[in-house]
Amino acid sequence: MLAKYEKNLNSQNKRSQRAYKGKNKDLLEMENIILKLENGDKSSNLHEEYAEIEQRTDNSFNDVSRYYTIKMRFGIATNNSNYVVENLEKAIKASYIEDADGNINSYIPISYPLFKSTYDLCLRKDNFRGLGKLINYAEKSKLNIAALDLSVFKSSLEYYLNHNSKLTNLLVFTRYYTKVHKDILINNRLTPEKLRKMTPSQLEPTAKKIFHQNNLIDMKDLFEYLVRRVGTNRIVDKESKQEVMDELTNYFIDNTTPFMDFAEYTNNFVRENDIAKYLSNRFDEANSFDRVVDSAIKFGDRTLFHEFIGDQLQKYQHKNNNKLPDSYSKQNVLRKIDELNAKVKSGELPKVNEMIWDSIILPVMKHHKMINEMKKIDSSAKNHFLTDAICRLKSDGSADFYSSQVKALFKAEGQGEGQLYTLSMIKALLKEGDMDAALRLIEQSDNNETQKKKNTDLQYLQVYSE
Repeated sequence: MLAKYEKNLNSQNKRSQRAYKGKNKDLLEMENIILKLENGDKSSNLHEEYAEIEQRTDNSFNDVSRYYTIKMRFGIATNNSNYVVENLEKAIKASYIEDADGNINSYIPISYPLFKSTYDLCLRKDNFRGLGKLINYAEKSKLNIAALDLSVFKSSLEYYLNHNSKLTNLLVFTRYYTKVHKDILINNRLTPEKLRKMTPSQLEPTAKKIFHQNNLIDMKDLFEYLVRRVGTNRIVDKESKQEVMDELTNYFIDNTTPFMDFAEYTNNFVRENDIAKYLSNRFDEANSFDRVVDSAIKFGDRTLFHEFIGDQLQKYQHKNNNKLPDSYSKQNVLRKIDELNAKVKSGELPKVNEMIWDSIILPVMKHHKMINEMKKIDSSAKNHFLTDAICRLKSDGSADFYSSQVKALFKAEGQGEGQLYTLSMIKALLKEGDMDAALRLIEQSDNNETQKKKNTDLQYLQVYSE
């Protein structure tokens, strides 16, 4: 089938070359005019000659994309960004060909040098519409733009942040920032999984390769500003259909968490609480629970993210009459636990960090009163959540309905004392309305703590005396 398609295409090309020989000559003349302009020739007749050729030509060429990219070069040579963007759109549209079977096959008509020249011109002219079209092309065609200089954005960013806060223009910049850094990672054959397995001594030289454009802007402040401005809104690019802030957030979560302790590159990272805030703004989306847990895994043992996301989940419940987001259902929790256990068993995860259980999963299980399932979780704090879940149950009328279950819970794990046990028992007794028993337990706990302190002081005194 492919041979048939190539034969048809070759035949079509030969016919086209004969039919449009004269018009291809026009293209050569246009290119010659552009070369003269690029070499500094300022003759006014060059513009007139070009206009005359353009007027008698149309897009009926053997290589349509070549025609439009030539016109783009003329726009660059004459400093006309609108003309460049107009023909950029036409070049992209013309870059699709249909094979003999009706399948669409695309090829890349825009070279990196032409891409960069268009990029530089659009920035000089503050043409963010053109920059948006250009980054759409780079993403769609997978053009590698790792070498692109992002510092030329600096003056525009300062203006739009301090004088004219045009959100769409700032988001265009984030798309370039994300694409450039992703392409740098590709060039260095670095994946998120490989980065997370690196030792600190391996990460430091790697950071120098990735974050060489370090002084462009403080991404912490920009990201915090964007999270606040975007809020719960979804900003989707019309052409790429991508949710722009999602792309930026995913980049930071996937690729920068291993480097967060390197103060030298701090401008390239964002605050954990701002990522937690962004994800919490998406709590009502269908994939929120999976996304939050998966993000927590990538943050590893960085406590701030876990604390902030747990706080945001509590705030959501307070605002919504103790209701959880729809995706935080009992079914999704059980599915996710099975998924995490399978990853641990296969070696994909060494273990599930306790902070993930304590900040996200156990609070959700407590809400759903998943007592039997909670007992299987490997967390030192699980009895705290289990006690809360027990106290949410409807009593059978017995006087010690809650406290007896809490006692049994700790006894099963060989824990009959300690601060967590005391606090859990006090909570159960108060739930039963037994204030006297709760106060006696508090007094007993205080006496135990006082005695422990005395014993410790005596030990220190004994060591000092010796």
